[in-house]
Amino acid sequence: MTFFILFYIINQILILIRNRRLLRKFIIFEQRIWAHSLLWIVGAKMEVVGLENIPEHDNVCFVSNHQSYIDVMLILANMPKRVGFVGKKELRWVPIFGNLAKQVGCVFINRKDREQAVALIAQRLVDVKKGNPLLIFPEGTRSKSDKMNKFKVNGLLTILNADLIVVPLSVSGTSKCYEQHGRITPGKIKLVVHPAIETEKLAQSERDNFVEYIEQIVQSGIVV
Repeated sequence: MTFFILFYIINQILILIRNRRLLRKFIIFEQRIWAHSLLWIVGAKMEVVGLENIPEHDNVCFVSNHQSYIDVMLILANMPKRVGFVGKKELRWVPIFGNLAKQVGCVFINRKDREQAVALIAQRLVDVKKGNPLLIFPEGTRSKSDKMNKFKVNGLLTILNADLIVVPLSVSGTSKCYEQHGRITPGKIKLVVHPAIETEKLAQSERDNFVEYIEQIVQSGIVV
């Protein structure tokens, strides 16, 4: 907690002096320290494959399956970019985390208002094209197991229509560290980063079956 308070103070100083380049680098550092710290507390041992597939440019949307609360920590711990994500509105008010989430460009949605949620995500995708990456979980909620739920159509089609670069991610083992036991349990977790997909270059058949196409890629990297 002491470290996070210190990080918050440094953030505010960098904002005041308007050093955007240094602030961006510090937020990435802060994001990774936060995630690594929580994974250490959980006792999770990471295996990561395919980090070389992350593009250098930032107009990227990461798409992942969602087993656990721990998924975000696993992904952000290994991201060389400032990455926002789509989360439920209650997360906005978590102390310190809420402030960091705001700075990385998170989108907080009301899951009971689907129309508003889709509109907010579409608005955030415009920001992605300006170089502010986003992470989404198309299942909409945690599967709490190694079994992946069907991806929801609206969010993925919004990404397709925006002609963004998509990087599919597969997470495995995270639900065993919490959800399946109802308590924090040390264990092995894995992140697979698949090759980037330039949606504007997809063949028509791939565009017509975009949701299934992404589902198959993500499913292929999940270890059961």
